[in-house]
Amino acid sequence: MNVKTKYTLAAAAVGWTFLASQWSGKGCDFVPQSYALVLSHGQPNGSEGCKVETDGPQYTDQYDR
Repeated sequence: MNVKTKYTLAAAAVGWTFLASQWSGKGCDFVPQSYALVLSHGQPNGSEGCKVETDGPQYTDQYDR
């Protein structure tokens, strides 16, 4: 793997972690839920987040924390 590829992968990992932390701040489990939500929904908007349910945090587009 060349240096450019390594830097690109490192930058992607940092960006993915940054976006996952935004989901985590809205009540979602950091690993793996927040990372999966980045792939399926991108960055959370004002109405997206996770609500506490008996089986753990669940995604909602009606987030009102």
